[in-house]
Amino acid sequence: MPPPSTPKRSPENDPHLRRNFTALLIHGLLGQTGFRLLQAPTFLPAYLSLLAGNNSAIGIARALQSLGMSLSPYLAAWMVERRTYVKRLAVSFGALMRSQILLLSLTAFFVPRRHALVAVWIVIGMWGLASGLQNVSFNFIISKVIPPMKRGRLLGLRNATSGITLLFVSVLGGWIVDRSPFPAGYAWTFLLAFVLTSLGLVAFATIHETPTLNPQPATPFVARLKSIPALLAGEPGFKRFFAARLLGTAGRSSIPFYILYVGQRYELSGSRLATFTIVFTLANAAGAMIWGLLADHRGFRIVFLAGLCVWMAGNALVLTTGVLWTAYVVFFLVSFGASGFMLAGQNLVLEFGDEQNRAMRIGATNASSELVGALGYLGAGLLADLAPLRWVFWLSLAFQLAALLQIRKVREPRG
Repeated sequence: MPPPSTPKRSPENDPHLRRNFTALLIHGLLGQTGFRLLQAPTFLPAYLSLLAGNNSAIGIARALQSLGMSLSPYLAAWMVERRTYVKRLAVSFGALMRSQILLLSLTAFFVPRRHALVAVWIVIGMWGLASGLQNVSFNFIISKVIPPMKRGRLLGLRNATSGITLLFVSVLGGWIVDRSPFPAGYAWTFLLAFVLTSLGLVAFATIHETPTLNPQPATPFVARLKSIPALLAGEPGFKRFFAARLLGTAGRSSIPFYILYVGQRYELSGSRLATFTIVFTLANAAGAMIWGLLADHRGFRIVFLAGLCVWMAGNALVLTTGVLWTAYVVFFLVSFGASGFMLAGQNLVLEFGDEQNRAMRIGATNASSELVGALGYLGAGLLADLAPLRWVFWLSLAFQLAALLQIRKVREPRG
């Protein structure tokens, strides 16, 4: 007798689709506003540079964050794939991540300056660990409750609306930094990010989660890790995408250094930091809408490829910038292109293979990418102190070109 067939389910037919779409949009609006205030290559890199007095501190901080994000996704995937319902676990991971942002603010407020740098490094590393846990669980839930043909517009709207909100928050942050003694201005800015991300988590908690129809059988953690090479070998398209994302992530290590490269030529006041953040954010918002709509109509592969090309153009321009207005163009191109690369990188993985192995594919991709990112940030920070800063951007270009060659070999999985 043949085994019973797995029941079919489509998020398109979910009566809670509109509710889930709205909740995830609000979650993204508030959460991404707060997170991107810290992830933008302006406030946090400037704070670390002032705290340490060198470029290596920024590379070390981003490396620790990426290292944390590389250690936890496998554990998150193993915990997620065994469960029929994941939302409670995802909310716990999200709360843990937001607590690190609160600690970052409290460190700036209360830890003496001579100890603050090490404390910030530790907090950022823990932030990375929690982020790795959250990303797997959140993306897995999105894959269950939002159909592929609507994910682009959801994520595009999320990133665009949060980008517009971040404009006002960045102006407020710049105003606070200019009018507060160091490091209190940065501490208040980090606290604002904590409040926004926490409100976003509340919205996420209201979604209606559909059950996982075919959860992974309970398997010991080590045994499950040993199955990952076979998972890669069994899907050539996923394997090439995996390599492309690793290479593109290695190229991401240049992002925190754009503001330092500009700072070598022009004075960086709080208002100018806010202006660069606004340009970076506007480009991200515009890119999110365009890339999201393109993904819904043509798939995420073309978004991955085109985003890389625009990002490479920004990397090339920064090497020739001679006047202030070209620096703003660099920030626009880098943000616009990187938004496409990251949007596609996070979502293309959801379209390979079956639901049973989806969490582990997400975990393996995230973990490996962030490990490469950690090494990239660390190497870029050291290179920035040992050689002219332009070499960081040349290295980034080389990795991006290699990623472009890999993604060209991947067929659109929806097709």
